[in-house]
Amino acid sequence: MTELTRRRLSRDGLDRPPYLAATMRDDEMTDRICVLGAGAIGGHIAAKLGAAGVDVSIVARPATVEAVRRDGLKLRSQGVEIVAPVAASDDPFALPVQDLVITTAKAHALPAAAAALAHLTGGKAPVVYVANGLPWWYRYRGKGANDGASLARLDPDGSLWRGVGPEGAIGGVIYSSNTVTAPGEVTHLGTDHRLILGEPDDSLSPRLAAVVTRLAPAGAEATDKIRTEVWRKLLVNLANSPIGALTRLGGDQIAADARLRPIYLGLYREGLAVAAAQGIHLPDDSEARFERMSRTSHRSSMLQDMEAGRPLETDAQLSAVQDLAREAGVPTPTLDILLPLLLAAAAGRQ
Repeated sequence: MTELTRRRLSRDGLDRPPYLAATMRDDEMTDRICVLGAGAIGGHIAAKLGAAGVDVSIVARPATVEAVRRDGLKLRSQGVEIVAPVAASDDPFALPVQDLVITTAKAHALPAAAAALAHLTGGKAPVVYVANGLPWWYRYRGKGANDGASLARLDPDGSLWRGVGPEGAIGGVIYSSNTVTAPGEVTHLGTDHRLILGEPDDSLSPRLAAVVTRLAPAGAEATDKIRTEVWRKLLVNLANSPIGALTRLGGDQIAADARLRPIYLGLYREGLAVAAAQGIHLPDDSEARFERMSRTSHRSSMLQDMEAGRPLETDAQLSAVQDLAREAGVPTPTLDILLPLLLAAAAGRQ
């Protein structure tokens, strides 16, 4: 974080909303950090923090917990391996209350984790939500017509809104390609790694400053436009993920097939229109995005989930966008065709 950003965070935080003061003092730094859902992304973040000497715990599957307790949490990136000493448990209720919680659980898994999040935060600690797609807290302090209403598709029983509370949420958008190569071992693919964090009210608050500083070893940076960052990444996933999952093709293979180009551009531009209806105006760089895919063989996480038989992130990446489109009267003909096909393909997996 630059010195200018630090000064802005300090200055702008003077007029922060009362809920921020209730969760973290201006001079308070997070000490005990838990990563809930330490898979590829969570494992990368936890390993970077642990290697930097941060008091970090992870909640993960039993096989990962066993490996980490025995050998440490391993991260391989650009030919270098780090082994981080982190605490590990498969039971979040066995851990004490934390000063900060980071969850990298996918959107469809979050409602079931609400009780664990409530325990780990103790009703006070902030939660950094790092996930693809629209977040469940999207309308909290959004200043729109539906401000204060949850996205029902992403929090169907209100367990997150009522049980954890949107006032503790810090939005997270990550650009980092990782894979779990073995329990307790994460390999970072490529060189990019950015973790963009922001308050739901877009303030550069003292709370955000403290969290970004503490998560600096994991590549954290602050933004005062978190929804813009959410949509910026969502557009890429919206256009690429359903095509990849349906065709089983990586990015370079999609870009090489001229038949898929109008489908990609259609999805991307429909997303731009929905974002604009939400007050988020981004340039139409769909052509450049499509061409850029020719330089990477990356297979989207939705494609990887499709092949592994795991649940797909369709609600956060696709269906919630369709919901907002229908509310705003924005047509999404390409999405309306591909989404049912994708849901049917996922349901028909053996």
